[in-house]
Amino acid sequence: MSRLSDEGTELRAAVETLLANRRWDDAVDLVWSLDWYWGIAGRLIEVGMWMQRVLDDGVEASERYRRIAKFEVVAVDTWRRPNHAAIEPLTEAADFYHREGDRLTEAQGPH
Repeated sequence: MSRLSDEGTELRAAVETLLANRRWDDAVDLVWSLDWYWGIAGRLIEVGMWMQRVLDDGVEASERYRRIAKFEVVAVDTWRRPNHAAIEPLTEAADFYHREGDRLTEAQGPH
């Protein structure tokens, strides 16, 4: 954890570089793999903004990574402003990951 904290600036720069280079899947993969870290580090707002960029600009992103990006945007927004309407898109995301056999990502959902 301390090493991640020490390299937080570089991690954020890496995400920004991936987004700037339109490497949408790689950017989402990096953010998603460190999801727990961003939460502990108080960077969820930043995560939401990054993932919104993927949804807005990343039409080339794969379905899997667009769904992860949407999940993150909805989850961060719900964390900031609790809203029961978020349950449906979060459940849809979990159902998609279940069908894909991705148990780790599915576990992040509201089931």
